[in-house]
Amino acid sequence: MSNQNILPDSGPVVVGVDGSPASGLALTWAVEEAWLRSADLKLITVLTTVIPPPTFGYVLPQDVADTSRFAAEAAERLKVAAEIAAHQRPDVTVTTEVSEGLVAASLLAAAKGAQLLVIGTHGHGEIHDLMLGSVSRQVAAHAPCPLIVIPQPRNSSVAGPELGRVVVGVDGSAANESAIAAAFALADRRGLPLTAIHSWDVPSFDSVGLGAPIVLADANEIEDGELRAMAESLSGWRAQYPTVAVRQRIVHGSPAQVLVEASQGAAALVVGTRGRGGFVGLLLGSVSHALLHHSGCPVMVVRLNS
Repeated sequence: MSNQNILPDSGPVVVGVDGSPASGLALTWAVEEAWLRSADLKLITVLTTVIPPPTFGYVLPQDVADTSRFAAEAAERLKVAAEIAAHQRPDVTVTTEVSEGLVAASLLAAAKGAQLLVIGTHGHGEIHDLMLGSVSRQVAAHAPCPLIVIPQPRNSSVAGPELGRVVVGVDGSAANESAIAAAFALADRRGLPLTAIHSWDVPSFDSVGLGAPIVLADANEIEDGELRAMAESLSGWRAQYPTVAVRQRIVHGSPAQVLVEASQGAAALVVGTRGRGGFVGLLLGSVSHALLHHSGCPVMVVRLNS
């Protein structure tokens, strides 16, 4: 385990604000993280004035093209958010920023030098559908600090086996160390237990045309080996965070399905963007869409060298 400067430990916590329910939950998370980290809180909203082209026989009203109205709405959003933050944690220092331009670029610029970037998955303003398209992949792939994505509030609550726990996907790679570090630190700050999950599919002879599945004894031997490897990779972090209760799980199945199921009712799900094994390229392709769209808890994305 190499934990020297593996995660940023200075700078503000940055949160994207657009006035949506998910944005409100992101604000709550960000305020608490800022307080727990003894960090400042930076609120950012992105001003992207999109004017639809006039259609035949229709004259575009002047007020639609008046960007000052959008700027005033953005300023009001930040004012309300700052008041909510002050009420939640009065001793957290809050700054605000109205950024003009593309959403992903604005968020990435604001996250430079930050400890953490927090955003919601859905919105009705400038960050609308942020985590369901190309913007999400840009932010996850290029964020200079860990990213927390807060899911859209749901009417029904499903409690899974990891209820109230921090869950981290483990693949045994060096790149995965940052995700493990972030998961232990998060669990420690919030006084929560942690579950480390490794996903693997049982190989079969049928995959190479031999037609016979791997025998159970071989599968058990593979699983025992994976558990030993995971225990070794976690041992240093256990020593650094002795008060964090840790549970290990080896689960057969696809990474997306395993992690989505584990996220139901969990306090947070922590994953890396690069690695090998079951979590290769997890947040850089279609799996990321499924995970961020269906996760039942906040998702922390930790990019290699964040």
